[in-house]
Amino acid sequence: FVSKSMIVAAAHEEGRLWLLSLMNLAGIGTFLSVGLKVTYFAFFGKEAAEPLHAKEPPLNMLWAMGLTSLLCFIIGVFPQTLYVLLPFPVEYHPYNPAHLSEALQILSFTGLVFYLLVKKLSPEATINLDVDYLYRKGALLFMKFDEKVVAPLDALWGELYRTLGLGALFKNADLSYAFDRKAIDGVVDGTAYSVMDVGSVVKKLQTGRIQTYIGLALFMLFAILWFVFVVG
Repeated sequence: FVSKSMIVAAAHEEGRLWLLSLMNLAGIGTFLSVGLKVTYFAFFGKEAAEPLHAKEPPLNMLWAMGLTSLLCFIIGVFPQTLYVLLPFPVEYHPYNPAHLSEALQILSFTGLVFYLLVKKLSPEATINLDVDYLYRKGALLFMKFDEKVVAPLDALWGELYRTLGLGALFKNADLSYAFDRKAIDGVVDGTAYSVMDVGSVVKKLQTGRIQTYIGLALFMLFAILWFVFVVG
């Protein structure tokens, strides 16, 4: 009464009549179902052949319901306790003549409609469809689509990948291995063997005897002098 009516009044001031109408219809439906229908048939409805006896709620539920009722009573009597918690200043007085008359008219005519249609509103053992019907049936259709279409396509794609994709991958790996073994390793190993051969020749030339080195140096000296003075 002190919170929802503020939103309804704001919708009226902003000229959003569709929002005002929908919120009033929601309030009428709540009062009709919870305030009248449930209460009436709980206390004045026909008793079942084997009446059920409800157990007393546990202590924590009693405390929760009691505290919630107390808070609702405090907010209803002192609405400013709620309004001060809002992020913006509130200039709204729920207990004004216009709001009181509007609420009384809505509740009175809702009660009159319930009185006239009470026999039509009696509960019946039936199946009521709810929003869950959409996603339950939608889920079945999706599962059939997944089973008949998505799963075969996924299996086909997996087989193609295993046959073509993995085969090409293994073939590429074999070619890379052959190129590495015959081309790259051949060049590297050939260079290494050439260096080893040159090293063997140099090793043979380096006998370690000083006479050989002196003789070779004199021979090269005479060869250079001959080339300079005789040939040149």
